[in-house]
Amino acid sequence: MSQTTATASPQRQSRSPDPAPQPAPAAQQPQNGESGASNTAVTGLMEDGSFVVGLGGGVRISADSIEGENQLSADLSALNLGIPGLRLTRFRYNTNRNWGRLNAELAVPYLESTQATLTLDDSGLASLSGELTATAQLPALNNPELTVSLDENRELSAAVDIAGADLVPARMRKLSVTGSGRIALTRGKLNGNLSFDLVYEGLGSGQISMRFTEDGNFSGSGHALVTQPLLSGIRAELGIDEAGDLAGSVSLPAARLEPPAPGLSISEGTVTFAYRNQRLSGSIEGVNLSYRELGDATLNGSFSDDHAEGSGEFNLSLPGFSEVSGDVGFNEQGQFFGGFRLTANDFPEGLPVESGRITGRLDESGNVSFSGTVAITLASVGRGQFSAAYENGATSVTANVELTDLPGLESASVLITLTDGDLEGEADIAVDSETLPGIGARLHLTYREGLWSAEQQVDFSVDDGRLHGTVTLALAQEEDGGLNVYGGGDVTAEIAPNLEGTLALTINPDGTIDTSGEIRVPEPIELFPEKRLEGELFSHSQNIPLWAILVAVIRIRAGVRAGIGPGQLRNITVAGEYTIGAEELPSFSVTGELYIPAFAEAYLGIGAGLGLDVALGSLTGGIEGMATAGIYGAISVIPELAYEDGDYMINGTATLAGAAKFKLGLNAWAEIEALWVTVWEKEWELAEWVWDLGPTLALQARLSYNFSNPEPPSLEVESGDIPDAEQLIQDAIPKDGPPSSGTREALQNRAEWNGPTRQPGSDNEVPEQLARQAEQAPETGGRPSAGSGGGRPRAEQRRTQETQNQPQGRGRSDQADQATENTQSAGQPARTESTVAEEETPPQKGPRHPSSPSLASLDEPPVPMPRTSAQQQEDLKAAEKVLKQAFGQSEDSEDLENRYFAKIRQRYQLSQIRFVQKGDKTAVELAINPRLEVLDSLEASGTGLAGKQTRISYGTGSVGGHTVGLAMEAELGPDHPSGSDANGIHALMNKLTTTPTNLSGDRRYIRGHLLNGQLGGEGSDMNLFPITHQANMAHRDQIENKVKDWVNVKRFWVDYQVRMELDGSPVLSHPESNKGFNYVNSRMVCEAAIITLDAKRVNRVTTTIFSEYALPSESDRDNRNSMANVDSSTEYTEVTPRQSDLDATINEQKGSRTYRLNRAITGAIREALSRGATEQEVKQAVQGVSGVGESRAETLVRIYNRFGQDVATGLGETDKSALTTINRLADDVVATIDVLEP
Repeated sequence: MSQTTATASPQRQSRSPDPAPQPAPAAQQPQNGESGASNTAVTGLMEDGSFVVGLGGGVRISADSIEGENQLSADLSALNLGIPGLRLTRFRYNTNRNWGRLNAELAVPYLESTQATLTLDDSGLASLSGELTATAQLPALNNPELTVSLDENRELSAAVDIAGADLVPARMRKLSVTGSGRIALTRGKLNGNLSFDLVYEGLGSGQISMRFTEDGNFSGSGHALVTQPLLSGIRAELGIDEAGDLAGSVSLPAARLEPPAPGLSISEGTVTFAYRNQRLSGSIEGVNLSYRELGDATLNGSFSDDHAEGSGEFNLSLPGFSEVSGDVGFNEQGQFFGGFRLTANDFPEGLPVESGRITGRLDESGNVSFSGTVAITLASVGRGQFSAAYENGATSVTANVELTDLPGLESASVLITLTDGDLEGEADIAVDSETLPGIGARLHLTYREGLWSAEQQVDFSVDDGRLHGTVTLALAQEEDGGLNVYGGGDVTAEIAPNLEGTLALTINPDGTIDTSGEIRVPEPIELFPEKRLEGELFSHSQNIPLWAILVAVIRIRAGVRAGIGPGQLRNITVAGEYTIGAEELPSFSVTGELYIPAFAEAYLGIGAGLGLDVALGSLTGGIEGMATAGIYGAISVIPELAYEDGDYMINGTATLAGAAKFKLGLNAWAEIEALWVTVWEKEWELAEWVWDLGPTLALQARLSYNFSNPEPPSLEVESGDIPDAEQLIQDAIPKDGPPSSGTREALQNRAEWNGPTRQPGSDNEVPEQLARQAEQAPETGGRPSAGSGGGRPRAEQRRTQETQNQPQGRGRSDQADQATENTQSAGQPARTESTVAEEETPPQKGPRHPSSPSLASLDEPPVPMPRTSAQQQEDLKAAEKVLKQAFGQSEDSEDLENRYFAKIRQRYQLSQIRFVQKGDKTAVELAINPRLEVLDSLEASGTGLAGKQTRISYGTGSVGGHTVGLAMEAELGPDHPSGSDANGIHALMNKLTTTPTNLSGDRRYIRGHLLNGQLGGEGSDMNLFPITHQANMAHRDQIENKVKDWVNVKRFWVDYQVRMELDGSPVLSHPESNKGFNYVNSRMVCEAAIITLDAKRVNRVTTTIFSEYALPSESDRDNRNSMANVDSSTEYTEVTPRQSDLDATINEQKGSRTYRLNRAITGAIREALSRGATEQEVKQAVQGVSGVGESRAETLVRIYNRFGQDVATGLGETDKSALTTINRLADDVVATIDVLEP
């Protein structure tokens, strides 16, 4: 540490006496008996031999410390004399010259200890000799230097202004600091505030602030962070350490860095970053830079003062490429860089690359860019340049290859991509219309596995569409690398009107098109229509009434028929070969057949039928025979015209054939009609026989002639066995037979049945057996009835006894009306609706429907019509949402249909809304031309609680025609819905004994819930079954109370199932007056288990409960229901409910009394127990309350222990009464418990 000594020449100074001398600070009081400053204003040599130095308020040097007479001196180093910040060490004074000197040293915190010399004048005033400078030991501020002086009060004083540039260490050109501050020396301590911003070019930044506290302590804070894009996010918090340095550091895994470059991730390594007095340091160790689908690099380096430095290797890992490495690191300016190079030799082996190179570069942020190309040649028809790109973490190596000299195809550019070491590409190439006329499509060309290929179906059309079709157009690569087109197919040729056929078209490798084959006229050409003569010679019909509604019919008919024609040109065929666009003439041949048939025949038909007609429909049937005899013949002329090598040739064949035949056929029919609609019919061809009445006569002539040959034509004639003669005759036989005997038509003419075949009044009467069948016929689809399953069935059977006893027989018109009525009940007749384009729809402002339509929307006008297909779907979805809300507002399916179906159909313009069966469940179908959607049937559910939700499903069936609940499956939780009291199966319960209530439990029935109302069970048909009171008690005790406790008290989630099984056939036939003999015996099979958080079923309980009715004539039965029937799991699992389930509010049963312990009583008991009271003491205190007593007090403690404040389920009538009384006296009970002292 350097010392500064200053001297001053002797100089007397005048001094104004101070009005009141200032005492020295406590810390400067003399030690070892030395006195401090005099209270007088006098300085200099005192009469008592002491000396008062004029510093600050005066420093007294005691006489005991001074030696000598004229040359006074004193060693002050041990006396701790001085002023704040300056400690005196030696005193010398010459009394003869009245001049002296003081040696001292600075004693200011954070300033170096500097020696100072002060001179004393004749009055003892001190002054500094020369300039006194001292360096502040503050590395954080670059150790600034202060010039110290004495102010007007003879106190030490100094100040220095510090600018941002003063903090920049030497040779740190990349650091710039802005900001300022000032340090001052007052009363022996430094003070001041300073604040600066730091920027390390390309690397980082920081903010620092420093100050001196009131005690003179130096403090500071701030932060330094890395802003270099690749390493951004590293931040060190700063503070003043023991050495006075502003410092801080941080070390973090490199994986926490988030580089900005797409596709770049950092997975390994550690980065350490430190700051100390504007200098940066730290290390970059093993930082792995991973580029998806490109490669990775490992970077090692450090932070040095104001920049980063380091290096690493980049390893390229593109599939199929050679192993290529490059460099990464920080350059001289501290900027991150990287790069690698791909040459033609680095590309996958076998690729047709030639020369060039592609260079990849990494910028300061780690982004990848490419430059350069590599040449590629594909086969002999394509050349291009490979380039590379890296976008969004994906590397692409592509080349635009120009394809030229493709036969039949235009030139094209194809983008070739290098994928997993293989080249792939595709493009659509236009067809050269001059080389390949008639093909207007583009050929989709692909390049894979080193080969060009293409194959697709294209439309072909030339000569104004007279030659058209769909053919295959393909391209293949030959062994020498050249590309050739090929293909072909069958096309349709139209040579003349009604003259068309199929030709084989071939696309040749040189781009030409050949056609060959034959053209066949698809249908015969009619030259003149058939001319026919028919006449009936005889006809007889007789109806024979049998009895009542049965009638028989006999018909006989005879006649003759004759005809000629139609005259036809048939089997016309043109065959040949032709190259489209070629100069050579085609070769072809044309042939066909002129065919004229003729016939004459006589026929006889006999038929018999039987008919039955009733009000509900009819049944008819019969048998008929038809005999035909006739002569059949035909003329056929088949010419053939051919052209080949410039020669025309003609060949022809003329054939005449005829024969006489006899034919006999038998057939039968039957038909059932209901309500004028044929519901079943069938015809049978029983037999047919054909006999030839004589030989087949045939004559054939053949002609052949070449127009280029002057020789006469050749002619051949033959008879006898002529090929195809029999076929000519068969074709001449008319395809339609003679008219039938008319028996079936006679039975269909009901006017012929009037008269004696009917008995008076038969229209209004139905045979008893048929009436019973009609009663048992299945109903047309309507709303869900008993046994339909799923959905909500009717609350009760509304058909009264009077309706059941109405007359069953109706006239035909009444039946038709009833059928229409049933159809409308099931679902309105679907209407046809055509959709329109969007521009044809009415103007619309805003959305067509709100996102959550309500039932109130049913009062709005119908949706605008007409509508698009998309609007149909939109309307249907809105109708579905409203329908689901209607479910929740309906008591049963009948209520749903009556209140909402018509409104929903009208509002959303549906073609149909009805109930339908889906398996064993009932659903509602919504339809808009045609059916678009079917809604699933209803299932009850809870409100949902922390990701779980109660689900309840019911299965229904029929007992004696009445809907009942047969099955219930549920996953129950504290969110279960509100249940309801039993309010269903009324008609069935009216047939069973239910009163008086004093009957024993096995002699009366109650409406039994499958799922209890306090667990969310509905009180409607689907959840009710008639069981004995005894069975109901057993159901409650054996499993219901257990499930209530699990769900409503302990707040568990429970899997619960109940299934009803009939025990024998029910008896419900006895009248009201004798219904004690009606019964329905059954079994309830029940099972419950707690569902754990991992969805396991534990603590399972099963039981079977018997509902057996004791007839009035029977003695009391033994009760088969006991707790011994309950089968509980032997392995008990401890289950803890979720807090959200404990906090939930249980939905109370609708329409029933809920029992809860008063909240104030619960809180009072809890507080008393927490004070140390016992339950026995609580009981004794409460039983003294007027109106409570011992029994009710005991009930109170028991309910508190079991239920707390929650719903008290499973209470007996006595407990319920006691709880009601206790709650009524809640104020007195609480007051008594509050003063209870243990």
